[in-house]
Parts: sequence; C-alpha cells; structure tokens
Amino acid sequence: MFKARKRLAAVCIISLCIVFGLLVGYYFSDLLRVREDIEYSRTAEAVFTDVSREMGKIRGLPLLDRVELKIVTVSWVRENWGWKQVEAASREIEIEERMYKALFLIPENVSLQEVKVQQAGSILAASWEDKVYIVKEYFNPYDKPKAKETFAHELTHILQGRHFKTPERRTHDAKQAWSALIEGDAGLTAKECIKTEADPNPSALTLAQKASFSYIYASKMPDSLTRIWLFPYDYGENFCKALYANGGWTRVNQAYEDPPQTTEQIMHPEKYLEGEWYADVEAPPLNASGWINAKTDRLGEHFILVMLETHLSTSESAEAAEGWNGDNFTLYEKGNDYMFTWRILWDTEEDAVQFSGTFAEMMRALGAEGLAMDLWKVRGEYVSFKRDGLSTLIVGSTMSHQISMVVSAGENSD
Repeated sequence: MFKARKRLAAVCIISLCIVFGLLVGYYFSDLLRVREDIEYSRTAEAVFTDVSREMGKIRGLPLLDRVELKIVTVSWVRENWGWKQVEAASREIEIEERMYKALFLIPENVSLQEVKVQQAGSILAASWEDKVYIVKEYFNPYDKPKAKETFAHELTHILQGRHFKTPERRTHDAKQAWSALIEGDAGLTAKECIKTEADPNPSALTLAQKASFSYIYASKMPDSLTRIWLFPYDYGENFCKALYANGGWTRVNQAYEDPPQTTEQIMHPEKYLEGEWYADVEAPPLNASGWINAKTDRLGEHFILVMLETHLSTSESAEAAEGWNGDNFTLYEKGNDYMFTWRILWDTEEDAVQFSGTFAEMMRALGAEGLAMDLWKVRGEYVSFKRDGLSTLIVGSTMSHQISMVVSAGENSD
C-alpha cells in the first residue's frame, strides 16, 4: 500500500511538472510572439515612413496629409474583402458568371463567388480611404527592396486619389482601361523608388505584384480570369512608360484629365497618343416577350483576345482581336434560360473576315456540334454567327428557336 501511494505521488508530481512546464512554455511562446509582432510593426512602420518621405520627390506630387499604415491578417482580408463584398454583390456576380460561361471563358463547374474570395485572399497590400494595408502573412518588411516597392505602389494610389478625379466608368472595357492607367502609374513609380536595387531584367510584373498575386498563380483559378484580372498590371506599366517617354510625369498626369477609354488604347499606346477612338454600337432589337435585360456592356479588344486565347494560340487570337472598333454585349434572362447578343465592329472588312474564321475555329476547338452554316450547339447552348461588312453578330441562347428571330431582327435593323 505504501509503495502504491509513493508511485501515485510520483505520478502526480511528474504530471504537475509537465503542466507547469507547458504553462511556462506557452507563456514564453506568447511573449516571443508579442515581441515578434512589435518588431514586425516597428520595422514596417520605419520602411513606410522612409518611402512616404520620398514620394514627393519621386512622383512630383505631395502626399499632403499623413497616411496611416494598417497591418491585417489573411483571415481578416477574406472575411472583410472577400465574403462580405461577395455577398453584397451576389446578383452582379451571378450575372457575370453567366456571361463568362456563355462565352466559354470558364467551365460550368466553376463558382465565381468562390473564385472572387480566392482573389481577395491573394492580396499582399492595398490602399483604401487614405490608409495603406499590408497582410502580415504575405508582407515581409525585412526584405527592404520589396517592402519599399510595395509601399511606393500603394502610396501612389493614395496620391492618385488626392490629386485626380476618378471618372465614372460603366463598361468592362472602360474600367479596365482606367485600372491600367492607375496600376501602370503605380508600377512605374514603384520601380523608380527602388531603381538602384531593382532586378536589371525585370519581368512584366513587379516584385510586389508577383508576391501579391502569388496565391492566384498557385490556386486553381481559371487562367482566363487570371488574365482578365491581371490586365492592368500586364499592360498598364508599358502604357505609362509610353506616356512618360512622350513627356515625363507631366504627360502621365495629363492622362488623368483625358483618360484612356478602351483596352485597345492600353494595349496599343500609339492609338491613345494619336487620339484613335471607338465606335458606339447598339444591340440588335429583341422581338421576343418575357426576356429581361440583365446586362449591357462593352467588352473590348482584350476580352476578345482572352476568349479566343482560352481555346486557341496566343498569336492567332491576338491577330483576330486587334482590328476591334467597338462592341455591344447584351445579356437577357427568362427564368433559368438566357440569351445574349454580341455585336462587334471592326476597323476593316479584312479584320471582320479574320475574326469570323477564328471564331469558327474556336467553336471547333470547343467540340461544338455544327447544326447548320454558322450555327452550333455546345455545352447546352446554341450559338449563331453572322458577318455583314464591318460588323459581326454573335447570338447565343439556351433556347434554339430564339436564335433565328434575333438574327433576322438584326439584319432588318442594319
């Protein structure tokens, strides 16, 4: 009995020692995390302050008031910039998803809501309401060149908001063009900030942008959406470089007063500098009852490129999209059914003919069933294509009998 009590006492003492050791370990672990957090914040603030002081000299525009730095976590970003924003815009995202699927940019099993939350979760840094946010899990303040580049990029957005007016943009094409201007300006400014430390052979995306979108590249996000979302970064900096070469920062600043209107102008800066415009395009009349207009948009040259490039080679797709001169995409809904019309104008008849052939090739690449001349069925959708001079008209619907009615109405309206 005495030996059993001694063993029990020994076990209790050992257990208490283990518990005490764990508590001490947790205490010192928490203390270490607190110290690391403090050091992280101090280092980030120091780099941020240095870059803030340099911005006026680099970009030639004063910050005026102090900008606050906020440190957040990935979980905070996904909740506040991911799910909350997705839920608030659920109807718009539903329509956008239908458009992407109707134009064969994404597979039927992709949820655009989930993809947008993934996109939010990739953010390294952002600027919002005169504050710069950094995501702790992604942002490394001890890598000074990359940290400086990130802060310069985001502080440029603060400068843009304080010195220039943001225009109202209603179409996908126009929104992408504006985003390319502001992201290209920010990228060019960020490179200027670290020009003595930058890679002598930089790629299209800056170091900060690569880090910011690393999650997108690592995820299963459709390549087509990645190309659309990265358009401002892939093309914006070259556009701003062309402006800078034409007149320095003064010429870049002038672009905010007369901003680019189309992705065509961004992709081909000479067209913007030469003042080349686009044609306004009307949708064909709809002689059918019960359909609700869910979306009217101008999609632009880059969107056409991405649609074709999703199924064909890049060179062939770029040649087919380059003659763009304006378009009108209109999506209609009736219960679970949909119908869209997409009228595109081209610079020359040769451009229209080339796009016609490339679109037909895309249908073949999709494995579409040919029902008649320029009429296909693919993924449960009926698609018709018609060319008339400089104009091409694509009509798609889940209801086959609506196709001919719309095409006939379009012919009569020309």
